[in-house]
Amino acid sequence: MTYPTAWQFLKITSETKEGIDTLIKVYASWYDSWRLNSGCTKIGDDGVYWVVTGESGSTYYLRKDSTRATASAYAESVLCSILDNLPENVKIEKISVEEAIKELEEKK
Repeated sequence: MTYPTAWQFLKITSETKEGIDTLIKVYASWYDSWRLNSGCTKIGDDGVYWVVTGESGSTYYLRKDSTRATASAYAESVLCSILDNLPENVKIEKISVEEAIKELEEKK
């Protein structure tokens, strides 16, 4: 179980020979570290947290009152660097939890 201090949902779209592949991931950060999860398979709501299950089986507990706005300067700079250095065939968008849930439901 992982409890980040700040988080952001990302929609990652890549164009491949087979077509377009879309993943929803969580960029999670703590004061001096960060992690990009393996890809979201389920997002639940327990009242206080968004409970996110990843493709690897990991679980992230995202406080509803803690979003990207509370990320440390370090974690924010890492995310900006990731977004600024993408291959041409990859697009990453910051999305809301509602958009992430909708994307996962559409994949079913």
